[in-house]
Amino acid sequence: MKKTSENFTNENIQGSYAFTATAGANVAGALGILTSDGEGNLGGSAIVNLPKPDGGREVISQSINGTYTVNADGTGSAALTVTLPDDSTIEENIDFVITKVKKIKGDKLAIELRGIEREAVEPGGLMETFIVKRLGGAHDDDDD
Repeated sequence: MKKTSENFTNENIQGSYAFTATAGANVAGALGILTSDGEGNLGGSAIVNLPKPDGGREVISQSINGTYTVNADGTGSAALTVTLPDDSTIEENIDFVITKVKKIKGDKLAIELRGIEREAVEPGGLMETFIVKRLGGAHDDDDD
C-alpha cells in the first residue's frame, strides 16, 4: 500500500458547510450551517431538537463561533462557543478528521468531515457525533 503525505492546513477548510449532529441513539439532534475563513475561524447557526423532562421535545436555535486547527494528517480540533436563546453559552471541543477533499478552483478543499465531541455536554452525558459537508455553488470549478 502506497502511503502519501497530504500536508493539510487550515486553508483546506473554507467556505460554507452544512452539518448534522446526533447524540446517542437519536436522543438529541442538530442541523446547521457553518462558514469557515480558511484561517482557523468559523461561525454559524444550528437548530437543535432536545428531549424535555416531561417526555416531549424542544427545538431551539443556537449561534456558533469558534476556532479550528487542522493537522498535517487531516485530523484536527475545534473550540466552539455555542450561544443559547437565553444568551447563556456552552463551550464545546470537537475532534474531527477530513474524510473527502476536492480540487476547487485549484485549491484542495475539504468537502466532508466527521467529528465527535471531546467531552459530553448533551443531556444525559451523551456525546454528539457530526457529519459535515461543504456546500457547493455554481462558482465552484471541478479540477478533478
